[in-house]
Amino acid sequence: MELSEQQKLSFRKTSEYQQMKSMLPACDEIYKLVFNATEIKRTQDSALDMDLGIDVILTLPSGSILTGQEKALSHQFEHHNTFTMEFYQNRDTKEKGEFFKIKSQFYLSGYINEQQNAYTSWHIINLCNLIQWLGKYPTSQLEKKTIPSTGYASFIAIPYKNIPAECILAKSE
Repeated sequence: MELSEQQKLSFRKTSEYQQMKSMLPACDEIYKLVFNATEIKRTQDSALDMDLGIDVILTLPSGSILTGQEKALSHQFEHHNTFTMEFYQNRDTKEKGEFFKIKSQFYLSGYINEQQNAYTSWHIINLCNLIQWLGKYPTSQLEKKTIPSTGYASFIAIPYKNIPAECILAKSE
């Protein structure tokens, strides 16, 4: 799914995009700390991003790579302490969202401070393990765990305390 230039420009003006962009240096610091990343490449607006849910490619000291998705959540939602992922792009038509398409190996998700320059808390989720864990549940049961967004999408929301330890690669103290 290739976005038109108009759609790309429109998306870049959203508060969510601006918030995530402001957090990229903080993401980079986490990648260096957790993975000892030697190179960090963003995939913004590419097929990797749009079709496969890959926001970032990390190169490790060995030369091997890891692919990831990034999310910066507003500080006012921190009390929820949940991992969220788009389940349906359109909950009315049940158009499949990120949950069904993502090919990233990990997912960095965290809550940010009011200045939008640091995470107050974050988790790196091992997506292979998370998808395998959730894969034992039928779609109808997972749908019950979704919450609507202000638009058409719905998100699966899982309290971090309910996510098995093998699904969490790293987290803030």
